Amino acid sequence: MASILVAGATGKVGQAIILALKHHPLRALVRDQTQLGAADGKVHEIFAADARDPASLRGVCKDIDIVITSIGGSLQLRRTPSKSGYWEVDYQANKNLLAEAKQAGVRKFIYVSVFKAPEIKGSAYFEAHAAFEEELKRSGLDYAIIRPTGIYYIFEEFVNFARRGIVPLFGDGSAKTNPIDEHDVARICVEALDASQTIYDVGGPEVFTRREIGELCFQALGKKPRFIKYPAGLMRAFIKPLKLFDQRLFDLMDFAILVNTVDFVAPRQGHNKLENYLNHLTASG
Repeated sequence: MASILVAGATGKVGQAIILALKHHPLRALVRDQTQLGAADGKVHEIFAADARDPASLRGVCKDIDIVITSIGGSLQLRRTPSKSGYWEVDYQANKNLLAEAKQAGVRKFIYVSVFKAPEIKGSAYFEAHAAFEEELKRSGLDYAIIRPTGIYYIFEEFVNFARRGIVPLFGDGSAKTNPIDEHDVARICVEALDASQTIYDVGGPEVFTRREIGELCFQALGKKPRFIKYPAGLMRAFIKPLKLFDQRLFDLMDFAILVNTVDFVAPRQGHNKLENYLNHLTASG
C-alpha cells in the first residue's frame, strides 16, 4: 500500500484528505501540529516544517510514494501576520516541496489548484497556481491537478457577515458558481491516487448566484437577508492602498472581486450540498 505525504495538513482541505485516506500509511507536513483539528491522531507521522524554507523540508519525502499538497495562502479577510503572499506560498512553497519529492523518488504528485487557473490573467492568486501547475507538468513525475471552484469552508466568512446583519456583494450578485465541499475535493484526490487522469475540474452539485449563496447564509441563521452592493470598479479603486501594507490581503480582495463578478461553474463532481454544510456550521456555532 502506498505511503502518502499530505502537505497543508492543517488546512480544511488537508484535514479532509487525511480523513479520506483511511487505510494508507500517512505523514503530515505541518507548520503547527497543534492545528491538525479533526485529523489529529489519524496520521502515522508528523513532519513539522515551513515549506517556504527549502532547507526545512530536507527528508520530508523519504520513503514516500505519493505527495498530495493543498498548501496555499490564507483566504481569510484579515491582516496577514507574515509578509508572504500567494506567490510565496501557492507557488514557491509547493515548488520547494516538488523539488524534495523529485530528489526522494516520489512516484506521483497531486496538487489542489483552483478552477480556471491557467485561463485568468492579471490576478496573483490565479497566476501563482497556474505557474506551479506548469512546474508540476514539467517535473517528469506522474501527476494529477485538482481544480475546485470555491470550497465550502470559505463561506464561513459570509456567515460571519450574515451574523453581523449584512452581506456585501461585489457587482449585482448575479454571477453564478457551484462551490464544492472540501470532503468532496478530498474524495477526488483519493480517486486520483491510481488513476491516469491528470486534470480534474471540479464543482459542487448545485449552481447558485452569489446572492443566493448569501441568502443561504442568512437562512442557516434564521435571519432576514440584507445585502449591500459594491460596484466592482469602485472596489478595485478602494482596495489599492492595501498593497502598501498587506500584499496578500490585496491579492485576496482582487481575487474575490473577480470571482464574484464572473460565472465560475465547473463540472458537477461533488455530492454534498451547500445548504446542509451551512446548517451544520451554524448549528455547531
